[in-house]
Amino acid sequence: MRISITVVCSVLMIFGILGNIIIILTIIKNKKLRVMMNVFVASLAFIDLLIISCLLPFNLYTVLTNGEYVSKTLCKINGIMVHVLFTSSLQYVMVISISRYVKICHPQNFISVFSPGNTVFIYVYCMLLNLAFVLPLVFDFEENVIFDRSLHMCIFSRYESKMYSWVFVTSCLFIPVGVTIVCYMRTYHIVIKSRRRIHLNYVHTVNRNSDKLASIRLQFCVLIAYLLLYIPFGLTCLLNKETLPDIFHTISVYLVYACSTMNALLYGLFNGNIRSVYFKLFKRLKRRHGQVLPIPRQASNSIFVNVLPIPGRNMDEIRLEI
Repeated sequence: MRISITVVCSVLMIFGILGNIIIILTIIKNKKLRVMMNVFVASLAFIDLLIISCLLPFNLYTVLTNGEYVSKTLCKINGIMVHVLFTSSLQYVMVISISRYVKICHPQNFISVFSPGNTVFIYVYCMLLNLAFVLPLVFDFEENVIFDRSLHMCIFSRYESKMYSWVFVTSCLFIPVGVTIVCYMRTYHIVIKSRRRIHLNYVHTVNRNSDKLASIRLQFCVLIAYLLLYIPFGLTCLLNKETLPDIFHTISVYLVYACSTMNALLYGLFNGNIRSVYFKLFKRLKRRHGQVLPIPRQASNSIFVNVLPIPGRNMDEIRLEI
């Protein structure tokens, strides 16, 4: 068991750290990617990078030492970071889904909804939400934060304060997951309706963009799976410890770490602009070793759809950045 967890932690750290660093550097260095939606993607990658580089090593340390050398101070720091980073990761996933929904379904309102002022408000909201759940742990640390051997980390005493557990899981897990699922279902529905409308008027456009629709479907399914990986961890916070075996608790927390590792895959391979930068990066690496890797044509991450006319604007067709 110890060897298996060590291997899993090592793999997650290698791919999680490298993948999220590449996402951040790609968005920072490529001017085309410096748009509002990618600001949230970079923020999510940064949070996931902290989760993999700061929290996962603690799990590995407790596995190797059997949790015998965890001081109160170290446990306090780890417990606070677990709450802040896990909560922030899900909040940013929800914000990304909302931004994509507004961009596709209400493009005329995107600039006003995600203005610089509103973006600052979103970041402040995420910070205040984290603060609201961390403060009780800080002021009553001795009773509320414990080292959980089944999770290999320090976390709030889930079975002593059921009210806190329900409020925390509902606010920081169920609501973000629910909002994200609704946004992507609504977005997919709008794209399907627009495709049918195009089929009646522009058959050649449908043929040209059929692969884009397939990409949207795949991205939707993978993102829902990404969020559902958090559900087992939420169940461990709500159900009695005897209800679920210890192995379920252990697997649930490493599924959360897997989510943070998958960020680079989801927002890299399924985003055409970021994917093209990946190919360019791999080409440069191959050249250094005396080989040349062919680069595919610049991937477009857009589809053309018909939308309802907007008064005062000619919106027969708009370009949707997915």
